[in-house]
Amino acid sequence: DHTLGVVPKVKRVEIGQTLETELTRLTGAPCRGVLASPALARLADRLDVPRLVVLRGGVQETLHLPGGTILLNRAIVEDFEEPDIAAGYILAAKADAAKYDPLRALLESHGPLTTLRLLTTGTLPDATLRTHAEELVLRKPTSPDSEHLLGLFRDYEVKSTPYAYALDPSGESTLPLIEADPYETSPLPV
Repeated sequence: DHTLGVVPKVKRVEIGQTLETELTRLTGAPCRGVLASPALARLADRLDVPRLVVLRGGVQETLHLPGGTILLNRAIVEDFEEPDIAAGYILAAKADAAKYDPLRALLESHGPLTTLRLLTTGTLPDATLRTHAEELVLRKPTSPDSEHLLGLFRDYEVKSTPYAYALDPSGESTLPLIEADPYETSPLPV
């Protein structure tokens, strides 16, 4: 806890960037379309995310890296027409990171010596970051708490129903997100 409290934002961003570099070694280069980059920047700004990166594969849905970057599988932006679905996945990644700090996950996964090294030297071994990137690729998506997630949908003025049906077309397992959609029956604020 102490280490997480004293690691500056700039160090978190640096660790996140190194992880992203290691991940792209495994997943391939990120999508950098001329039309996509401004759209991703607007979406990141709208959802208060420092940076969004779309990867061709390797990431099952989303990954939230230390420093705030969120990686998205391209299927999330290519396979669905409604922008609320991509926004929902991003908000779910934010909810997951709020519940479990991505830097904490890295430090806990690699033990107290890694934590001590970050605390005393301000660095992490390249091998540790490479191994953690490999672990992230294999990580199964988590399901954030519905109440917290619905709060984010409300705060960022995003409909939750399209996201819920993208997760489960029958709607059975995502019923709380459908029934409590803050904008399903009322128009979004202007």
